[in-house]
Amino acid sequence: NFNFPYTAFETDCNNARCTTLCDHQDCDDDPACMWNATQGICQRMVCLFTDEGICVSDFTCAWEIDRNPNTCRLNKCTGFDNYNDCMGAINITQTVCLWNAGASNVPMCTENPCAVETFNDCENRPNQLCKWDFDMDPPQCRQKFCQYDAEVDCTDDQDHNCEWLSDSMTCREKPCQWNKAGCDLDSRCSTLISYATANQTFACREANCDYKDGDSCSFDRKCKWLGTTCAERWCTGLADQVTCAKSNLCEWDVTESPSVCMPNNCSRYAESEVECTALELSLIHI
Repeated sequence: NFNFPYTAFETDCNNARCTTLCDHQDCDDDPACMWNATQGICQRMVCLFTDEGICVSDFTCAWEIDRNPNTCRLNKCTGFDNYNDCMGAINITQTVCLWNAGASNVPMCTENPCAVETFNDCENRPNQLCKWDFDMDPPQCRQKFCQYDAEVDCTDDQDHNCEWLSDSMTCREKPCQWNKAGCDLDSRCSTLISYATANQTFACREANCDYKDGDSCSFDRKCKWLGTTCAERWCTGLADQVTCAKSNLCEWDVTESPSVCMPNNCSRYAESEVECTALELSLIHI
């Protein structure tokens, strides 16, 4: 039909496959092809898929998650056929592409799903694949580790500090690993102090008291309401039982999991001598 000879040197070449289909129906029957009625030829459907699964199964395409609605588009990176060109694709400071040496067929260049510049953009990526890493220099967005579906695979990976969450049946990196700057900057974490040894040491853990109303906040012994926000009480910042015992205001609570340093009954309501005396007098007259 095209009046020139055709020889298929590579029978599985996706770019040329559609042009070998001369019949309109044969073209429509191939999900990777579309009929060009103007030119009367069959052409490759270039990332016009409306289904995410079909889109990503074509390695030259990518599913765009930063648009609403999501769309299929050309992959920015699969045109790079070697490591240096792939990893050299930079947008400001972020690596746009990543070299995937473990690709199923041959090593290839793939898009970096976490190529964003700020903490908020990173942690709120719609794909849920990204983590802001304070340990990198400078801190930047990277793909999360610990993306396991099975508990045994999750708990076996201690190199990446993986932990299994039984409630949600998911695996994650343990949040709030110790890094002084990172712990202080991340509102989801709290810095703990320890005097259990001769030298003062620090630790980092997930923050408590993420309540939005005063009643819920005040009901939790670890928390206090500050008018508009809920904050942790001072005792919860003590890292271990030895340090907790050094304060008359605090007590080590083993009923919590993990155990935590809590304000004792009086210090929960009065954190200074004046407040404590006023509380004592009010209780005497009850």
